[in-house]
Amino acid sequence: VIGSHDILVAVIDTGIDYTHPDLIANYVPLGYDFVNMDDDPLDDHGHGTHCAGIIAAKLNNYIGVAGLAQVRIMAEKGLDSTGSGSFSSLAKSIIHATNSGANILSNSWGGDYDSRLLSEAIDYATAKGVLVFAAAGNHDPNEQFNPNYPAFYDSVVAVSSIESSNKLSSFSNYGSYIDVAAPGSSIYSTM
Repeated sequence: VIGSHDILVAVIDTGIDYTHPDLIANYVPLGYDFVNMDDDPLDDHGHGTHCAGIIAAKLNNYIGVAGLAQVRIMAEKGLDSTGSGSFSSLAKSIIHATNSGANILSNSWGGDYDSRLLSEAIDYATAKGVLVFAAAGNHDPNEQFNPNYPAFYDSVVAVSSIESSNKLSSFSNYGSYIDVAAPGSSIYSTM
């Protein structure tokens, strides 16, 4: 079963290479670049494009890979060319995506510290009926029990990473706040 084009997923990350031949058919230009403060959320790192491909790379076009959901995607650039960003730019991305009509927010990033600003942005999105997913975190083995934000918030679906053998990926956080595990090691995509 594939997803519906009625669903809009905001990839809140380093942007998306929306010119990629495997993404262009499912991309909608509704996002914003909160790093450079312009309306061009083009990916200058690669992580956002990788995540976008897992979600919505075109099916049956004989190019690259096929995305799992086949939904529409939009880019909210809250992370810079090094893959880093502030909770402020990420909170703005969450609010902008929500106001732009996103049904789902994909957040494959996180941090070790709670942020009232980030928490309030997540609360805003969920109050509007938006489903929010976030990565459990990629910490060293001695810190895998530590919470990762925004995944640690109760209203967020926290996703840990598993290998092809269904075992926890060596880098993935885990703990009682995890809601679901998904393949996350050696995943091919649009990068």
